[in-house]
Amino acid sequence: MAYTKRKPRGSPLFQCLSDHWEAFSGQHQDLFEDQDGPLRRRHQVVIGQFMECGLMDFGFVRVRCGDCGHELLLPFSCKTRGFCPSCAKKRECFFGEFLLNEVLERVTHRHVVFTIPKRLRGYFDQDRHLLPELSRMGYESVIEVLREQLDAPTDRGAAVIVSQTFGSLLDFTPHSHALVAWGLFGAEGGFTGAFNIPVDVIAELFRHKVFMFLLGNGLIPEAIVKNMMGWHHSGFSVFVGPPVYAFQRDRLFQLASYMVRGPVALSRMEYDPEAEWKSKEVKGLKRAFEEIGLDDDVRGKVTVCASHVHHKYGKNRREWTPLLFIRDLIRHIPDRHQKMTNYYGWYSNRARGDRKKRMEAEGEELVIRQMNPNLGKKLGHWRRFIKLIYETDPLICPNCDKEMDVVSHIHEPNVVFKILKHLDLLNEDQAWEAGGRDPPAKTG
Repeated sequence: MAYTKRKPRGSPLFQCLSDHWEAFSGQHQDLFEDQDGPLRRRHQVVIGQFMECGLMDFGFVRVRCGDCGHELLLPFSCKTRGFCPSCAKKRECFFGEFLLNEVLERVTHRHVVFTIPKRLRGYFDQDRHLLPELSRMGYESVIEVLREQLDAPTDRGAAVIVSQTFGSLLDFTPHSHALVAWGLFGAEGGFTGAFNIPVDVIAELFRHKVFMFLLGNGLIPEAIVKNMMGWHHSGFSVFVGPPVYAFQRDRLFQLASYMVRGPVALSRMEYDPEAEWKSKEVKGLKRAFEEIGLDDDVRGKVTVCASHVHHKYGKNRREWTPLLFIRDLIRHIPDRHQKMTNYYGWYSNRARGDRKKRMEAEGEELVIRQMNPNLGKKLGHWRRFIKLIYETDPLICPNCDKEMDVVSHIHEPNVVFKILKHLDLLNEDQAWEAGGRDPPAKTG
């Protein structure tokens, strides 16, 4: 049997969290709770899962080549939502395939982005369950304008809308990304396309709906609404992108992936654990650290770059101390059951289910599957996504290029420990020596 040692976890995000998460979680109550509230259990769960992602110490799949006998151990991934860059990339692929094969009709779409002014963002920060309402109001604004344009008050629109909370430099910026079928569907399924793009009308209608929603739910006083209605620049923004035609499937896939991307791209992040700081913000934080005996935690710098100059910072990069970076990063972790993706109109779950039942009853399902062989496949198959992302097939033998078979899934900590110790594949940074530390506890 031949095994290859896995590569060390060298990503800047993993290194930063390895160095500072324990200090951050231990001192969050003293440093940040007054402003940010208590550290959520979901934060600790997601960070813990991310720290185990890709480590064979916490379980793996054993695969074997039937021809030459070569064996490999493939570690499990954490599959966390909205955090782990590696798993986020696989989620992007899954979402893109799902939209292309199961949701989107072969009509013209546009990418639409809805944003709100800074003065209102705090309401969505305090209650994350308001984010789907932002998507709903954006969808209704577009569809009402399309119905007026096409003089079709009863026809249905179609959109897939994803809520996001982060900007390019991790500011809390609640906004919605939408793929909108640029037209309307009639009762029989016929599609009528639209051509005009009245962005100003959509933005004004969107602003009105947001104000009415906040007022109706008692979230904002009327005085603030009157004040903001008098602003020269409303702060509301609606971006409508160029048309994406049905044959541009690669472009649709790219947009879908962009809509569900994670908050941090490792290619744009740097971490220097020894960097020194001189800014007033860090000096003030250092005094707070010294009061609780953590004066060394100010050392270190995290840098994230953006593709364009950010007007708030006057440059295309932002720098943090490690603890401040973690503070800004974890606020974008969604709750476990928080709904971030919504399907409306013709693309709603109910509408798609009704159409599928009708096609099956009429015998159309077989014809559609013959035209689209990917329809109905297990979209989440990890092997295909690894091939797509890393351009390598994890089940092809590196010795003889033959297909390898999955022998077993190893979860039990004691079994994992014995196998890795026998093969000298224990984590070099946290090696389990005899009489040292125990194997990792089994997690749920």
